[in-house]
Amino acid sequence: MQQFLRFKERLDELGVECVTGTLENILDSLVADLKKFERVLLADLPQQLESVILSKTRAVSLSTCTLKQIEEAEVCVAHTNEVVVEAGSLVLVSRSTRHRLATTLPERLYVICTSPKIYDTLYEYFLNRLPLEPNTTTTFISGPSRTADIEQILIKGVHGPKFVKVYFEKYN
Repeated sequence: MQQFLRFKERLDELGVECVTGTLENILDSLVADLKKFERVLLADLPQQLESVILSKTRAVSLSTCTLKQIEEAEVCVAHTNEVVVEAGSLVLVSRSTRHRLATTLPERLYVICTSPKIYDTLYEYFLNRLPLEPNTTTTFISGPSRTADIEQILIKGVHGPKFVKVYFEKYN
């Protein structure tokens, strides 16, 4: 529990909005958020979650969408069950070659986090995950994308989403 609280604190420091509740409650909250957008993309969600969201929104699945739909998506919804406390990272692993595009092109990324395996450090993550599965893409999301130019002007959303929100299934 302590690891989870430290992780949520780290996300807060990084500017990530968090919602915690039962799976039913977080899905209700997510669906309400998604109804505000026309172009929503679901990236490799577990079948049960994807079915619920598809039935209640205008979302499209990464497995059936076109590259144009990925490029035009306002929001991407992804899933994880692995996080790294030190970096405040959500670990997204996929076999889809388009997953990285789907999670970095839209301005908003919503991540459903269920029963997470919590690692304290990136070292611990890789120590436990090696060898990595072949033909997978692993993306570490540590809050909204931000970069600063030579004049130290901070700009959000250059290399990824401007806004990240995580929906945590209640963690005991």
